[in-house]
Amino acid sequence: MPLHTPSAWTFWLSVVLVILAIISIYVRIPYITVYTFWVAVAGYVILVIGNIFKTA
Repeated sequence: MPLHTPSAWTFWLSVVLVILAIISIYVRIPYITVYTFWVAVAGYVILVIGNIFKTA
């Protein structure tokens, strides 16, 4: 399976989601704190999709 470099917006969107998930462990962020695990998973799934499909 060939992997591609994700586009910049895909990479940064995944980074923002994972960072928000990590921060929400220590600071209460509405909605994100309740779904911390799923926000982190969504960030990694977006990164995987950006690596599998040619986006740039």
